[in-house]
Amino acid sequence: MKTSPVPAAELERAHDGLILRYDSDRNAILRTLYGWLNLTMLLSFVWPALVVFFEAPLASVANTPRDWFILRISAPIVVLVVSARLWRASGVPGHVAKLARITELRALGPVWIQVLSFIVLLSLALSAVLIVDDLPSALKVVCFGLAEAAAIQVMVPGYVKTSLETLGGAPSRVFWICVILFGITFALRGGLAAAIQTDSVASVVAGASLGGLGAGLLLGIAFVYLRDRTASLLPGFMLQMLVVTLIPTVVG
Repeated sequence: MKTSPVPAAELERAHDGLILRYDSDRNAILRTLYGWLNLTMLLSFVWPALVVFFEAPLASVANTPRDWFILRISAPIVVLVVSARLWRASGVPGHVAKLARITELRALGPVWIQVLSFIVLLSLALSAVLIVDDLPSALKVVCFGLAEAAAIQVMVPGYVKTSLETLGGAPSRVFWICVILFGITFALRGGLAAAIQTDSVASVVAGASLGGLGAGLLLGIAFVYLRDRTASLLPGFMLQMLVVTLIPTVVG
């Protein structure tokens, strides 16, 4: 696990700023995790709540009516904006989110360039398949997937992981904390999706939650590793868009 490319002096200034604001490392960590919890609850519960309490249609993203789709996509957009705002206001480094780092990815070597190119090209190909089949539905899927992937990547590998690194957390510990957060996020995602089905039972919800947890842990390892290896959120964002949004939609 690579150490932070941010200069030590910049990390120290950011750390001092967090301590000045929250009085201690412990309080700063708790506030960071509390922010993640609130944003994850918002991301996970908005659409199920609309289905249960406001009679929103129980439909896939592609088949969600336009008026309801605007409400559905609002959750990840709000989470993205608030996560970015919290990240910026915290004063911790934002190096992994800078567009300048995209041009530096070529320094990783030809193998990594081929892997990233494969992810991009496959994502474009699957997007084209969806567009040819049904343009309005494809636009909903792509827009929602982009918003959700950006929200999750900025929130966990971005804001949370960078904050914990700034607070002096051991690299391996911070890595696994973020992986666990991904597991919880996808467990909520899977469990709530199963719970709002009209014929759902406790065993199905539990199974969906466990499945989401397992998938989230595996994806979390990939996302956080890519963030550390490339010092950029872009590869994890592209992988989430491909694996979580495009492939399930095309296969399903």
